[in-house]
Amino acid sequence: MNDPNGLVHYDGEWHLFYQHYPHQPRPMNIHWGHAVSKDLITWIDLPIAIKPEDEKVGIWSGSVVIDLKNVTGYQRETTIHTMIAIYTCAKLQWQEQHMAYSLDRGRTWTKYYLNPIITLNSSISKSDIVNIESMKTDFRDPKVMFHEATSSWILVLTGGNHVQFYKSTDLIHWTLTSRFGYEHSIESAFFHPHRPLIHFSPKRNWMNDPNGLVHYDGEWHLFYQHYPHQPRPMNIHWGHAVSKDLITWIDLPIAIKPEDEKVGIWSGSVVIDLKNVTGYQRETTIHTMVAIYTCAKLQWQEQHMAYSLDRGRTWTKYHLNPIITLNSSISKSDIVNIESMKTDFRDPKVIFYEATSSWILVLTGGNHVQFYKSTDLIHWTLTSRFGYEHVSHDGLWECPDLIEFSSTRVKNQTSLWVLLVSVGNNAIAGGTGMRYFIGTFNGNTFQNLQSSDTINWLDYGPDFYAGITYHNVPRYDGRQIIISWMNNWRYAQDLPTAPLWRGEMSIPRQLKLDYSSFTKKYFLRQLPVHEVYSYSRKVFIFHRQVLNSSTSNILRNISSHAFIMLTEFHNITKDTVIRLHVRQSLDKREYTEIIYLGTTNEVEFDRTHSGNIKFHSSFFKRFRAPLDDETLITGILKLQILVDRCSVEVFINGGTYTITALVFPQFASQQLELSVEGQPVILNYIELVLL
Repeated sequence: MNDPNGLVHYDGEWHLFYQHYPHQPRPMNIHWGHAVSKDLITWIDLPIAIKPEDEKVGIWSGSVVIDLKNVTGYQRETTIHTMIAIYTCAKLQWQEQHMAYSLDRGRTWTKYYLNPIITLNSSISKSDIVNIESMKTDFRDPKVMFHEATSSWILVLTGGNHVQFYKSTDLIHWTLTSRFGYEHSIESAFFHPHRPLIHFSPKRNWMNDPNGLVHYDGEWHLFYQHYPHQPRPMNIHWGHAVSKDLITWIDLPIAIKPEDEKVGIWSGSVVIDLKNVTGYQRETTIHTMVAIYTCAKLQWQEQHMAYSLDRGRTWTKYHLNPIITLNSSISKSDIVNIESMKTDFRDPKVIFYEATSSWILVLTGGNHVQFYKSTDLIHWTLTSRFGYEHVSHDGLWECPDLIEFSSTRVKNQTSLWVLLVSVGNNAIAGGTGMRYFIGTFNGNTFQNLQSSDTINWLDYGPDFYAGITYHNVPRYDGRQIIISWMNNWRYAQDLPTAPLWRGEMSIPRQLKLDYSSFTKKYFLRQLPVHEVYSYSRKVFIFHRQVLNSSTSNILRNISSHAFIMLTEFHNITKDTVIRLHVRQSLDKREYTEIIYLGTTNEVEFDRTHSGNIKFHSSFFKRFRAPLDDETLITGILKLQILVDRCSVEVFINGGTYTITALVFPQFASQQLELSVEGQPVILNYIELVLL
């Protein structure tokens, strides 16, 4: 059974018709089942209501109405009114609307002898099977209602990415009156094979970096780099969405717009002015939101401010912008010094420093970061720079973030801090990526506690960039939560999700600073926020099984395009090879492969066969995360894998290492396969949570 159909009340009975295949627990050539109730709770099954003509036909969804005025002419000289069913008749890939009627309160049905009553296009013959694309067009699920004001019947059905409205006076002859949805977000998750289910993506057009992540008054705010008119990065605006749980997002109007087409509102951050140091808060309980961002005009970059008095819904730009310029000795109108004009000076991230009750701002200077201090969020003083002496300057530094981990302290009881930077080229998996430094911060200067040649990669995949953390997370929550742009600048402008949109965000992740007894070093641990598990719809669990090279695929009866897998393997050795295929096609030609290789103690991600990989030559196909000795010493490998319609996020050994990558498989590729080579491995558990 699937969809409910023809819900109608008549003569003291609630009728429930439904999509039904009576011979197997699978959706094959669908019939209309039928049940009735006096109270909507206890139901009496009745015989099949409407059967298909043959095994190639399906009686798909539709509706039932009562013909109280006998406009169809079928009612006999009795007190029982005619029931009219209008439904989709599906044959192969052709869909059209049919009618049937019942004269005995739905117990038996007669199909209208001149069916169909509505066809997809009167210019396309049912026998014309040459035009395959027309044959595949969605045209189904009619819902009928009576419109009192015009004394007419209205029918609405889906056209795939829109709905269509029809009108009739006799329930048989219908006229198309309008369509709705082309201009709205109808091509949402359920209408595009790569539209994410649990990751944020814009309704349309371009999105890149997350900006202004802030929590206030029960809402998680996500501002983001957005061009609303094309799926390309042109003069950037700030898009805006809010969420109650970090998973389901509500789109809001554009937050901050550029002054003209030569200006871009580039990355920045939003904070809550709880003490009204800016002086903008009115006599209300709503605190001022302050946005500080890079205003880019031609090749000049400077920091501007805007504020909101209505929880981020509308914004006013500070009348004396800019608040921080590249160099006070360089005039904005001085375009002679081209080298100065090209200097990178952007992506401000603002935090509050409790020890001195001051605001700290960190931004990138291209090959280093700069720290500023303020007491009023408007007037800023440069305090220090960091990064000249450190390696990995092959790529531009962007989108810095400074995070305090107050529960992790060094010997003098000073908190440890993490400085995040995004690297514009030559990252670990190719193209763009993220790295971090671990050190201390005294309100003016960041002191790196690791050697200058140490590189800590935040993610070992190619599609985790420009991540920043949330400001003003409630104290009772206390998490450090990061969201990144799940993309890579090498191929971002060519993603095959266009022309609808390009760009999506990673799942929000909790960051923890931990110490490894195996490496004797501090590191950042990442795991998906717990809120994602509230969206589970089904769970499969496997416990304590021995797997070897001859074990059949234990996941063969499970298929899904969106799920979380949590698994733990024991008895891992140098000889172990574990292969997991996700988003695999039935013929096994298409799949994304995650492999543990004991010989090198690495997890490899291979998207060579993952679907559409030809849209750009730099869509990197293989990448690896080298693990520390924990796996081979303990013999235990833990994986947590989050799969959505066009992405895979792998969390290894409790989030000690992560791999994030986009994939673009066919929608039908939803199989899973698990295999083992080498010595037998003990599968301690697999929990598969379907989303």
